[in-house]
Amino acid sequence: MKDENLICPVCRQFYFEEKDSFDLCPICGWFDDLIQREDPDYKGGCNHRSQNQHREQWKNGTLPDYIYDLIEQNKDRLPSK
Repeated sequence: MKDENLICPVCRQFYFEEKDSFDLCPICGWFDDLIQREDPDYKGGCNHRSQNQHREQWKNGTLPDYIYDLIEQNKDRLPSK
């Protein structure tokens, strides 16, 4: 069983190798950030929107284009099915 502390707090579909590593989730484009994990309404850090805003935009498909570019650039990191 995987550690729940490593799961992406936005899409809940990707597990980071280390908690709060500022690593990018290749599924939703979220950078794992301790401050925003603890306060999902905080805006700042390496994510330019709050965790809650990013989650809503990801669900609606309305993230900024540069986030979709980051996701595309990191698709080789997706877990194999």
